[in-house]
Amino acid sequence: MLVYVLVVGDDTFIYNMGPASFESYQKKRLCDEHDRILRKRYPLQMKENDRYCAENPDQDIRDNLKLHTRLANGAGNLLYFLHLDFQGIAKNHIGGTQLHVRDLVRGAVKDYNVFVAARDGEVLRLTIYPRDGGEKLMLKFPIGEKPLFPVLWDEKLAEILRQILTVFDIDLVHVHHTEGLTLDIFEVSKALGIPVICTLHDYYYACPTIKLLDRDGTFCPSDGRFAPADDRTCRRCLHKNCGYGHVSVIDRWRRENLRALSVCGKLIFPSESAKAVMMQAFPELESRSVVIPHGSGDPMEKAGHTVVKGTVSAKRTNRMHTHLDQMPGRDGGFNYVTGWAYLEGEDSGSISAYAEVTDHRGQVFRLPLRKIPRTDVADAACDRRYQQCGFHAVFDLPGMDAGRFRMSVLLQKGTEFFTDGRVYTGFFRHLKKDESGLHHRDGRILHVAFLGGVTRAKGSALLSAIIHSGNPHFRFFVFGQVGDPEVLKEKCPENVYFSGVYEQEDAGQLLEACQIDVACILPIWGETFCYTLSEAWQSGIPVIGTDIGAVGERLRKTEAGWLVPPNANAGEVLALLEKIRSSPQELSEKRKAALGVPLRNIVWMNAAYRMLYGEYMRQGRQGNVTERVRRRNCSPQDTDAVFQAYALANPAVRGSGGEAEKNRLREENEMLRTSMEMLKETMSYRLARKIAEADFPGRETLKRVLGKRV
Repeated sequence: MLVYVLVVGDDTFIYNMGPASFESYQKKRLCDEHDRILRKRYPLQMKENDRYCAENPDQDIRDNLKLHTRLANGAGNLLYFLHLDFQGIAKNHIGGTQLHVRDLVRGAVKDYNVFVAARDGEVLRLTIYPRDGGEKLMLKFPIGEKPLFPVLWDEKLAEILRQILTVFDIDLVHVHHTEGLTLDIFEVSKALGIPVICTLHDYYYACPTIKLLDRDGTFCPSDGRFAPADDRTCRRCLHKNCGYGHVSVIDRWRRENLRALSVCGKLIFPSESAKAVMMQAFPELESRSVVIPHGSGDPMEKAGHTVVKGTVSAKRTNRMHTHLDQMPGRDGGFNYVTGWAYLEGEDSGSISAYAEVTDHRGQVFRLPLRKIPRTDVADAACDRRYQQCGFHAVFDLPGMDAGRFRMSVLLQKGTEFFTDGRVYTGFFRHLKKDESGLHHRDGRILHVAFLGGVTRAKGSALLSAIIHSGNPHFRFFVFGQVGDPEVLKEKCPENVYFSGVYEQEDAGQLLEACQIDVACILPIWGETFCYTLSEAWQSGIPVIGTDIGAVGERLRKTEAGWLVPPNANAGEVLALLEKIRSSPQELSEKRKAALGVPLRNIVWMNAAYRMLYGEYMRQGRQGNVTERVRRRNCSPQDTDAVFQAYALANPAVRGSGGEAEKNRLREENEMLRTSMEMLKETMSYRLARKIAEADFPGRETLKRVLGKRV
C-alpha cells in the first residue's frame, strides 16, 4: 500500500507564467467545469478561497517579487543621477542634459539594468529599465520641495540614496547633475565602494549661477580667467543673480564641490572649451578629465507620417475631449500643431490621433499626430489612463492650398474613429520664398531661424532687436519657447513667426517645411555643447553663432557658418545677414560645409561610453569582496523603504505600511487641486461665478433652477 505524506515547503515559491499546456479557450472550459465540481463537493472551503482571493493578503509578497525578479538577469546595474528626468510625464523634462541621458539610456539598456534617479517635483523618481526590455519599473521617494538655495549635504536624501544603492546592488554611478539635490550621491557611493563618473553639462560645480553670467550679463571668464574666488565682485554677482546676502559663498562652494568631484574616476566634458573653463576652477582634476562629445540623432528618424487625402466616417461622442495649444495662424505660430485629446474611460496609449484638415477649396487631408505624455491633463482628470493623450505634428500637407482652413481632431480605437464635433479654424501658409506676401525691391527673401529657445542667456535681447527691425528682406522663424517676456512686449512685424515648444524629433522636418536658409544661435554664455547646432548642420543649414564656448569652438573647427563677437549688436548681425542674402555663392559653399560636418551619432557616443562603463564595472565587481557582501545584505528596513517607494509610484501596489497610503492620498489631493485650478480657467466656471456674485432681479430663482438641473 502506497502512503502519501503532505509536506509544506515554506521556502519555495512557485511562479505561474500563465497557460502553457492548453489554449486559452480550453483552459477556461476546464476551469469552469472543475470549479463547479469543487463548489459542489467542498462549498465551505470554496467560500474561504473566495474570501482569500478577495482580500489578497499576499499581494505585498507578489509585488515585491515582481520588482526584484525582473532584475535577476545577471546584468550589471548602472545608475544615472541627475537634477530632472527626461520622461514626458516628469516636470521640466526638456533640456540638453535630459536629452543626453535619454540617449545614453537607450544604448546602455542593451548591456545593463539601467536606473535613472532624478528630482520630479517633491519626489526623487527612480525609473528602472531592465536589460531584457519590457515594462519599466518606477519608484517615488518623497524628498520635499526644491530648496530656495542650494543645499550641499542632506542626511535624509543621503539615507534614501544609500537604500537605493544597496537594495539594488548598483555597480556604477554616473552623475549628470545635482542642482536642486545635494552632493551626497558622491560620498554615499564612495562609502559603499561603488565607482563614480560624472559628466559636467554646465558650470554649476564652479559657481551657483550655473552659466557664469555676471551681474551685467557678461560671461565671467570671457577674458580667459575667472575673477578671484574671494573677490567682492563674486559677492555682488551672487547677491544679484542668486539672492545670496553679501557673504563669502564661492570659496566654500568650490571647496565642497572639489571634495565631491574628487570621488569620480572620470570627469567627462562635452567639449574642449567647457573643460578648459572648469579646469581654471579645479586644476587638481585635470588628469581625470576627458572629452566625449554628445551624439546626434539620425535625421531619418525625424521623417513625418504619411498624409492621407479624403474623409473618414467618425462617430460623434461627448466622451471625447480635445484642446489645441498651437496651430498655424494662431499667435504668430507657423506650421506646427500641438494639443491633447482623450476618450473617457479609455487608455490613451492604445488610441491613435489624427487631424482632419479641410482647406478653402474643400480638399480634405488626414494628418497623423505623434503621441506624447501630458501629465498635466491626466492629473487634472484624476485618471492616469490619459497620460499619453498629448500630440504634436509638423503641419506639412502636400497639395493643400494656402489660406484659411478648418480642422478637427479624430481619435481611432481599433477600426472606429471618434470626434467631439469641435472645429478649429486657422490660416495656412506655404512660406515659399517666391511668394509676394513680403515686398522687396531687390534680391530674394532670406529665411532665418533662431534655434534653442528664447532666454536671456541664449541672447533674447539681441534676438528681439533683430526681429523687430522690420527689414522686409528677411523672414524670421523663432524656434522654441519664448522664456523672455520682453521679446513679446511689442507687436512683432508680419515677417516674424513663432513655433512655440516643439519636440526635438520634429526639428529637421520643421526646418525643411520653413525652407530655412540660415540659423542663428547667439548665446551670451559659453554653452558646453549645443544640440541645436547639430540639428541645423544635420539639415544642411549653416549657422551664425556667437564666438564663445562650444558654439564658437565648433564653428571655428568646421567653418560651417559665420562667427560674431559675444557683444555683437543687432546692426552687425543684420549687416551679415544682408551680406549672405546678396551672396548666393557664399551661402551655397557654407551649406556644403554644413552637410559635410562629421557629426558623431548616438551609436558612436554609446560605444564610447560602453568602453568606459566596462572598465569601471569591472573595478566595482573586483573591489572589496567584504564590502560587496555587506551591500547585498541590506536590512529589512531598507527593503521595506524601497517597497514603499514602489507602492507610492504604482497605485495597484498597496504597500506594507501606512506611509505609501498617506503619500498616495497626498498625491490624489494634488491631482484634485490641479483639476480645480484648470476648472477655474474655463468659461463655464467664470460665468457661474459672475451669476453667483451678481445682484439682479430673479437671482435666487435662477440659482434654484440651475441647482435642480445639476
